[in-house]
Amino acid sequence: SQTDASVRGDKRPLRHESRSPSAPKPGAIEGEANIPDFRSLAKHALGALPANRVGDAAFSAALFYKYHGRWPNLRRPRLFNEHMLRLKLSAAATEPLRQLVTDKEHVKLYVRATVGEACNVATFAVHRRYEDAVAYAYPVPCVVKPTHLSGEVIIRRDEAGLVDPGTLRRWFGARYYPLKREPNYRHLAPKVIVEELVPFGGEDGPADFKLFCFFGRAQFIQVDEGRFGAHRRRMYARDWQPLPFTLTRA
Repeated sequence: SQTDASVRGDKRPLRHESRSPSAPKPGAIEGEANIPDFRSLAKHALGALPANRVGDAAFSAALFYKYHGRWPNLRRPRLFNEHMLRLKLSAAATEPLRQLVTDKEHVKLYVRATVGEACNVATFAVHRRYEDAVAYAYPVPCVVKPTHLSGEVIIRRDEAGLVDPGTLRRWFGARYYPLKREPNYRHLAPKVIVEELVPFGGEDGPADFKLFCFFGRAQFIQVDEGRFGAHRRRMYARDWQPLPFTLTRA
């Protein structure tokens, strides 16, 4: 491409070949256009795995290999990612409490009973039908999220910030379990929750703290800042000393 040539400092003019869209590329095998893409085949094969613990294990192992470039050792897990995968595939992932706290509406019951209602963000509404969510007069400001999905959010800061009906329809029709095979999401009912916008953190929102616990004790802390702008992430020890690793690769 022109960009590639510029980066290399290549001054030679680029050559353009005139070829009809249906004509085969030089050196192409006859009928190659009809050969299915391997990635597409792999995606369909993973999607066809049964929705049970065996299918979930095969799907999750393949996903682990995709992101880490190696197969997980689940018999004798040593690294954090392997321990997390083993937990995901264990019976603990479908315990009633884990499913309860996965739901963004129901987790507030656990927070209220454990540390008190003062630690819950105020709930304005919970919609269980698409029609109700579309007809609702969303306050300003507010936060809108699907209770049964992960990583989806609308922040309405002013009157110009509209809640898109198409997004709401997609949320109500979406299921997270088939995407990642996390069994604690499997039986969650689709809902949309409307919450108070926490009044600190500026345009990028408040800092996000995650505590990673082993056997009930926090061992390290993940801090995310600027989730809706210049996203920054850092890992810390219990004494808030920075740790020299990330969560992107094993």
